[in-house]
Amino acid sequence: MFGGAFTDFKPDEASMNGTVTAMRQVLNVVSKAQEEGLLAGLLDTEAVVHVFWASLHGVIHLYMGGHIGDAQSAHAVYRQSLTLMVGALLPQQPA
Repeated sequence: MFGGAFTDFKPDEASMNGTVTAMRQVLNVVSKAQEEGLLAGLLDTEAVVHVFWASLHGVIHLYMGGHIGDAQSAHAVYRQSLTLMVGALLPQQPA
């Protein structure tokens, strides 16, 4: 997550457990949405979760590295990223 900025950073066990728990929760939400037909196509559930996780971590990394600006700008990029990803997963409505 820190892209080498903190070379000695090693998450502790509690942090790693928190990450696993959070990923499971996202996995459950995506899986349920797929089961209910709320997502387009036959998508691999884990791949969807990894794309979300990686994309949002990227936004966080850019913010922490000073590449986005202030917290308000980072939040806007975070929200836009979520909006675009969710929009790409929703079934297309006929025009």
